[in-house]
Amino acid sequence: MPSYNCVHCSELNHESGECFHCGKSLGSIKKAINAAFLSTIVLGLIWIGFSWLTGIQLPIIALVSGGAVSLAVTHFSGGTGIVFQTIATVFTFCGIVLSDTLVVVLWWHDINPDWGLGNPIPPFW
Repeated sequence: MPSYNCVHCSELNHESGECFHCGKSLGSIKKAINAAFLSTIVLGLIWIGFSWLTGIQLPIIALVSGGAVSLAVTHFSGGTGIVFQTIATVFTFCGIVLSDTLVVVLWWHDINPDWGLGNPIPPFW
């Protein structure tokens, strides 16, 4: 049976939902996963759209995406702690890798061959 520590009163609870001692929310893992998934999709589309409009990729977008996913998980799930941070981290990492891969695959033909990048076709094809 999983145990949850209340971040408000530090009491140990054996059920998720609300703290038995102070009555405050312990957070919802389902809501955390939903918030992480939706925010990752939205931020990935923003990254792809920005790259498409400007023709550049900014690494700062990855940093902002990580903070935004973390904020969404904390805000919408009502939970804090290592479990919720792990959910945000995993979704952020997967979203950044997928978005960056899509940008490279979609705009590979626009990369100038004079830049010395080798083959005109990516090696993973």
